[in-house]
Amino acid sequence: MKVVIIDCATAGVSGDKLLAAAVHAGGSELRLKVEKAINSIVGEGAFSFEDAEENGLRGLRVTHSLQGKRYEGDLVEAVRSASSRAGLGRWGLGTATMAAEFITEAEKEVHGGGKLHELGEVDTVVDIVGTLIALEGQGLEDAEFFTTPLRVGAGHMKGGHGILPIPAPATLQIVRRAGLPILLSPENHEYTTPTGAALTGSPHAREGGATSIPCQRGWHRGWYPEVGCAKHNSDDNRRGWQLFGQGMCFGEQLG
Repeated sequence: MKVVIIDCATAGVSGDKLLAAAVHAGGSELRLKVEKAINSIVGEGAFSFEDAEENGLRGLRVTHSLQGKRYEGDLVEAVRSASSRAGLGRWGLGTATMAAEFITEAEKEVHGGGKLHELGEVDTVVDIVGTLIALEGQGLEDAEFFTTPLRVGAGHMKGGHGILPIPAPATLQIVRRAGLPILLSPENHEYTTPTGAALTGSPHAREGGATSIPCQRGWHRGWYPEVGCAKHNSDDNRRGWQLFGQGMCFGEQLG
């Protein structure tokens, strides 16, 4: 049985870094496939991955020229349209749609609906659809998903709605709806974003609820906020790819 362990206890989780980590786990062919699929949606040459290094670990970083560009219609419609164009299968389409619904419903509950600000930009669609392309590309449709608690910061940040607390109210609504555990942290930093929480929670929600792993059994130590990268990991029971940065482990149950 294939397993996916998403370790968010040290670095939290955001859409772009989860996307980079998932692609890095799949190797160079998957990298080219995801780049091609995303560029077919947003315009040739607008999106790519670049090799990067953080704290001595090599990985990938998302780079694009999509800042300020907004999609038409609502987020769910935009994600479903992009998923279809990218050729996502039934599982990928359903999971991507659920992630978009998590975000939309949370924003409506917290802010009363209306225009999405940062989450109304094209890169939100890219993060969601690209991550699902990467997961399907590695045959993880039938995998069992696990997560460690999502690290969240504290303090305040400035966004399109004005000054907001950390974690963002929309993020808290998403983790509550998805049944995800959180780990409080005193730093004034947004470790976990709404998109990251929605992507982490969607596979769990489709399977009936998140399965958490105690922090002391996490697969990752150290904070690598900018890079998603993979390291081969094996022990007596599991074999797979351990992803630093957004802390994801893809593996196969052997015992």
